[in-house]
Amino acid sequence: MNPLFHFLISYIFVDLIFKNASKYFLLILASSTFLDLDHIFYILEKKEKILKEKFGAKSRTILHEFIGMLIFSLLASFLYFVLDKTLIKIFSLCLILHYSTDFLFGVSRPFYPYSKKEVRIISLSNNSRLVLEIILTLFLLFVFILI
Repeated sequence: MNPLFHFLISYIFVDLIFKNASKYFLLILASSTFLDLDHIFYILEKKEKILKEKFGAKSRTILHEFIGMLIFSLLASFLYFVLDKTLIKIFSLCLILHYSTDFLFGVSRPFYPYSKKEVRIISLSNNSRLVLEIILTLFLLFVFILI
């Protein structure tokens, strides 16, 4: 999913659960989108081929798969005892939402680098996936405006 989708779904869930999400705007923005920074390496490698090859499992590093989820979970567990608990809960929620939507709608290599097997939970053509992503992002944008 796109960074705007990740931000919007995280913001809406934080607002529903913790209330006053605007207070945590920067934390939500950073923690809901920073996982996608690993795509920068892929973009630099592919350059002009990026439009043809698109994004997917091959554009992710290990931090965007189960190993990354484990690392960030351990980090959040440690920080839970050191930093403000609400901030760590929001950080963790945003990460969980990012991982779960990517796993649900995208192609993943969950055990990368140990296995390069690609897994799809919902199998959609590239065009169908793009249409779904646009519709869901617009819906979340509408909800965001309402709240």
